[in-house]
Amino acid sequence: MNYADSALFYLKECVHQGKLDTTTFEKGMDFLYITVADEHTYDQFIDLSNELIGIEDDKYYNTFLHGLFYAHLLSTEYERAISMGKSMITKFENSRKPSERDYFLIALASLRQPYRVSYKLKEGFNFYTDKLEMYLQKGDSMAISTCYMVLGGFYGTKGLYDLSVYHTHKSISYIPMKNVDTTLTYNSYQRLINNTGVLGHRYIQTGNYHKAIEFSKLAISHSNRYKKYAYGQSFMNTNIAHALLLLHDYDSVIHYLNLSLLKSKDEFEPEYDACSYLVRGMYYFEQNALDSSEKYLYKCIDIMDQYSLLANVFTGTLNPGYYLAQIRIKQNRFKEAEAFINQEIPKLTNLRTELMNEYKLLIDIYFRLGNMEKSKEAFAQFSDIQDELTADEKTNMALSFETEQKINHAENTIIELTNDKKIAKISRNYLIGIAFLLLTAALILFNRFRITHKQKILIEHEQRRSEELLLNILPSEVAEELKQKGSAEAKQFDDVTVMFTDFKGFTKISEKLSPSELVAEIDTCFKAFDQIIDKHNIEKIKTIGDAYMCAGGLPVLNKTHATDIIKAALEIQQFMVNHFRERVALGLDVFEIRIGIHTGPVVAGIVGVKKFAYDIWGDTVNTASRMESSGQVGKINISGNTYEIIKDQFHCVYRGKIEAKGKGEIDMYFVENSK
Repeated sequence: MNYADSALFYLKECVHQGKLDTTTFEKGMDFLYITVADEHTYDQFIDLSNELIGIEDDKYYNTFLHGLFYAHLLSTEYERAISMGKSMITKFENSRKPSERDYFLIALASLRQPYRVSYKLKEGFNFYTDKLEMYLQKGDSMAISTCYMVLGGFYGTKGLYDLSVYHTHKSISYIPMKNVDTTLTYNSYQRLINNTGVLGHRYIQTGNYHKAIEFSKLAISHSNRYKKYAYGQSFMNTNIAHALLLLHDYDSVIHYLNLSLLKSKDEFEPEYDACSYLVRGMYYFEQNALDSSEKYLYKCIDIMDQYSLLANVFTGTLNPGYYLAQIRIKQNRFKEAEAFINQEIPKLTNLRTELMNEYKLLIDIYFRLGNMEKSKEAFAQFSDIQDELTADEKTNMALSFETEQKINHAENTIIELTNDKKIAKISRNYLIGIAFLLLTAALILFNRFRITHKQKILIEHEQRRSEELLLNILPSEVAEELKQKGSAEAKQFDDVTVMFTDFKGFTKISEKLSPSELVAEIDTCFKAFDQIIDKHNIEKIKTIGDAYMCAGGLPVLNKTHATDIIKAALEIQQFMVNHFRERVALGLDVFEIRIGIHTGPVVAGIVGVKKFAYDIWGDTVNTASRMESSGQVGKINISGNTYEIIKDQFHCVYRGKIEAKGKGEIDMYFVENSK
């Protein structure tokens, strides 16, 4: 007798003349949770559900429906699970009965799972956004909270972590904490504990590990305060351990992992233990204890297999194969590493950040195996997901604002949505090549397919993408001229301020770091620089190794370019001070920066006809470079030209006439701070 037959047998046996044998019912449900049978058996389950209606105030009937929903989910019958979840929500959402109200909220939360692990995530966004608007109009706080929580999870799945944190905060703000019917099992106290703990996990995804620890501990505090509803402390302690691990506070990690496993004995959920073993495996990997790491990663896999756990569970992402692959790389067993990654990638449906990490590792594996063709294929997959994520970040910044405005009419007091997350800039050279190819592709498509309306829409779409990419690599004025004329003339600018930055001892430190660590460190710094200069209306020119060059006062003339550059330099200086302290505290090698600034005339324009780039030339550029090389670590060194422009706005210290290579003696000043 298979699981489906066993489930039917016990569930049929439990009904006797309108009464129900609860022990037999529970046996039937145990089998039902781990199976969904063929169409014929499924119809028998539905027929059986009709026999359960009316028994014990519908309690067992409703439990049976939820069991069938989860059985579909565990058996990857996502279409059926979604259909059934929607039916349960419709059935219960207008009910006034306390027990059915409870089932409604559980069904509303549970439906997120088949949406998150199937290819229907967009449909899920639409469903919960519409429901959110409806519940806001009705003033149903618990339903509103649930929708915000689910949408936060969806954004996290897509890798849009700032939006995930925002929606989770909103979900907590709508939890009513007064006049709660404490007879319900799905009440406000449990929701407060759960959502606060989940918020801790979502801060891990944003890289804000201190906030992750803060909210995980707050969730434990809530749990201890409302002991009747306490649960989830295993999950919260794992979150704390994970955050501490990422902060390299290794001494405390095992303590919280032991607490996690201790708590899981009282509130067993297989996801809790799976996540705890995963983090323990990560910890031992960091300690280079590969045998111990492998042991706990396989324990995670065993639990996933035993309970049919998906990679995308409510406690986080279960991806032990990624870390087992890293162990195999350290052991020079690259074929086994490849197998782990290729087995895991199909399980990471919709999890874009995790998929990007897996493909990055796969690129490295194929490179070590000498299989350049496979390495290129993996890079193409990685690039596609990265492009999708970047485009989605841009789209969702607008969509989230529009959605929030739509909701505003219903709740009247809603806070305007702001999203400070800026779209991460991809490598400049990579964008240049893609922009050129897309522009060419768009023009070819236009000439070939302009006859039909459908083909015209396709061309317009490609043209828009090309224009967006051009605007990422060229100033808008230059891009417009390039589109209009097919070329862009070089222009003389009489008054421009140029800034160079460089890292002290770059070559020496780079010899101590792996290539991936070196690139990650430079990328962290340059992303921060990009954000700072964007804020001050400064044009990034280029990066050359560890050198960063930008200019104010072009391509559009302005009178504030010198002060804009100084303000940006002070922010970059402060960023590097903070970054230095963080890395020193973690015992990591650190870069120290020199900054040089000069004001004068330049010529600016596009160089080349292929992989073109916007660049500037002239003695001003050379002098600015000398300001950097003649400066001191941690200081902003400016020329006399720049000082005369900004001296009334900033405190500066005169250094005297300093010999600059190839330039003779130049008046130089250190910028201290704003007046």
